[in-house]
Amino acid sequence: KQEKILRLRRLCQAFHAWDMFDHSRSLDFLRIVGGRFVTPYIEALTDLTGVNRRATGYEEVVDLVFNAERCSVQGRYDDAVARLYRAVEMLAQKRLENKWGIDTSRVELDKIPENLRNKYRGFQQSDDTSTIRIALRRAYELLAELNDPVGLCWQKDMKKLLTSLEKRNNSILAHGTIPLGEEDYMQVENVLQSFINEVLKSINVKTRCLQLPSLEIMEM
Repeated sequence: KQEKILRLRRLCQAFHAWDMFDHSRSLDFLRIVGGRFVTPYIEALTDLTGVNRRATGYEEVVDLVFNAERCSVQGRYDDAVARLYRAVEMLAQKRLENKWGIDTSRVELDKIPENLRNKYRGFQQSDDTSTIRIALRRAYELLAELNDPVGLCWQKDMKKLLTSLEKRNNSILAHGTIPLGEEDYMQVENVLQSFINEVLKSINVKTRCLQLPSLEIMEM
């Protein structure tokens, strides 16, 4: 009994660390625990932590979606929507970086097609004339202008996506004063998660990410 309780304790520590985005610590715990039921989670974490160089690079996006689902189960709808918002933002950032070598926090103008440079030069907010910073919406607009499938997916569903993202801006955890409820989360989740799934399919990305276990942890 003592051995089983100690194992369960380590599993709880591992998945709590994972839930708090401390993936390296979680991986350390799960490697100590071991076992065939734990192996898929270890594999998912090697991708998330970058230990596996064959990872797609989009694991963090999918992990945020699963984290949002867990928040919603706990009734933490503002937290859940914030995570979905960040997942959509990160998806554009990852695509620009992985495919085009563009860092949204420091966009180098010489990496943007020449016919678009004057437009993006107008977004500069400092004396640094070589780089600019772009946020979520402009990142997707740039992808669309690059004729990237991720940007084209955004362009197709932009109106409903912006409506859903606005709910996050109105959240008490962002710029608003009223907490979001279950109905708000369900509306946002339906639009944003569908968009993320469509985008990953369009660029042929499949991850090994997993939702964390619930009661089944007792059998691990």
